[in-house]
Order: sequence, then C-alpha cells, then structure tokens
Amino acid sequence: MKIPNVCDCIAAGKNHRRSIAHKITCPGNAGHGSQFIKNTAAEKLLRIFNEIQNFRKEEEQRLVEDPSLTLGDVTTVNVNMLSGGTQINVVPSSLQMFVDCRVSPNLSIAEFNKMIDKWVNEIGGNDCTWTIYFPNSFTRHSVSETKGIWWDALNKSFSDADIKTEKCIFPAGTDARFIREAGYQCIGFSPLFNTKVLLHDDDERLGVDVFLRGVDIYEKIIEGLLSI
Repeated sequence: MKIPNVCDCIAAGKNHRRSIAHKITCPGNAGHGSQFIKNTAAEKLLRIFNEIQNFRKEEEQRLVEDPSLTLGDVTTVNVNMLSGGTQINVVPSSLQMFVDCRVSPNLSIAEFNKMIDKWVNEIGGNDCTWTIYFPNSFTRHSVSETKGIWWDALNKSFSDADIKTEKCIFPAGTDARFIREAGYQCIGFSPLFNTKVLLHDDDERLGVDVFLRGVDIYEKIIEGLLSI
C-alpha cells in the first residue's frame, strides 16, 4: 500500500476498493454533420454519462457530509476515455465510453453492475451495450481485523516510534489484494508523513526526511514482527 498522508500519521489499510472498468458502446444513426439526425450515438452516450455523473456527485456528497467516512468508504466512477467518429463533418454510427470504477466493500460488484446495466439499457437505449473492459479477478473482501498477534506487534512498533495510525479502506489498487484473495489477512501501510498526495502526478516526490524516517520505522517493525 503506497499512499501519503498530509498529516503526521500512518494510514493502516485493513481492506481495499475493487478496481473495475467498463466499456460502454452506443450505436446510432449516422449522416452528414449539417443535418438534425435523430437517435444519434451522442444523444444516448450523453444520457448515460449524466447518470454516471449523478451517481458520482451522490457518492462525493456522502463523503463530504459524513466526517466518519474516508475515500475508501465510497465508490468513485470517472469517465476517463471517449472514442468514436471518423471525421469532423460526419455524425458517427457508434461512440464508446470507458469508465474507471473503484467499488467500495460496502457495495457488491453484482449490485454495481446491475446499476450500470440499468443506465445503459433503460436510460441509454436497448441497443446500447456494456462490457467489463478491465475485469477484476479479485473479489474476496476478507476484512483484516485490526486485532490479533500481527496487528498487536505492528501497533506496538508504531507506538514505540511515536506514530499515530488511522485505520481505513485503501481507495486504490494494492498488492495486498493477492494475499487477501488467497484467504490471508493483510494490513497495508506506507510510512509517508506530511506528504502531499501526488499519485501518478508529473511531480510525484518524497522528502528526504520522510524517507529516512520511514527507514527507521521499518527497522522497528521488522524487529517487532520477528519477536512473535
């Protein structure tokens, strides 16, 4: 798990959101761009896009209004790619939309896909289709309870290093999903303090003092885990 904290504490990831992507295809009548063509692919795609944005706003609002929630407790959907069309003056016969979804453990994949299906078929039109473009084979959500000998040893190491922890659901992809899928409990963390979140940014960086402090923390944690 690698995500920085803007405060002087460590986020301990006891679970993760599932990453899944959908490709939505909208067919429609084609023709010359100078005409008022009915039932176009763009009309259908726009209706579906609006439903996605409405759901996105609802989830964002839940996060804003409830201080007990973190990003991992809600589901995010982002339309990150659009494709279609052959040239500027031709109304296309098909348009595609690619949606990046991070599904919270509080919402089942079956429920989420049912919602996608409704948006596409009932609101977009019964000739629109959707497929799982980026399948998530990691479906097990065996929540790692923050208790037991491993957590006790980890927590003691944090305490010895005078570190505060915040338990959370990790909001993005993490290698811990392989371990959880195999049926083992896993708590993920990275000792990144007082660091701006710049994941995938063109200026992602880590302060030297944060890096060196992280080395000290790992030494204490390894010693603590070896004592079990």
